[in-house]
Amino acid sequence: MSRDDLPARLQRGQPERPTRSAFEDAFRAFCTRHHLPQPEINAIVAGYEVDAYWPAHNLIAELDGEQFHDDFESDRAKDADLLEAGTESSASPGTD
Repeated sequence: MSRDDLPARLQRGQPERPTRSAFEDAFRAFCTRHHLPQPEINAIVAGYEVDAYWPAHNLIAELDGEQFHDDFESDRAKDADLLEAGTESSASPGTD
């Protein structure tokens, strides 16, 4: 269960999950500005840590730049495992 699954009156007292990059911070602001649901940040899905996850939609967004994802083959294996687990994934390059 994420903070967003709570009723609005209970969300006010719950801290947001920490981010690890300015791009993740900017993505949270983007979601707020465009009235999109806030994802779980740095969530564990199918044994992998992902940058942003919307469990109600089985949707994942990877947000960090190349310095965080320098092993292309490992990332492809991760994407394949997450797809097999029933999630949709999208990578969005950050500004390095």
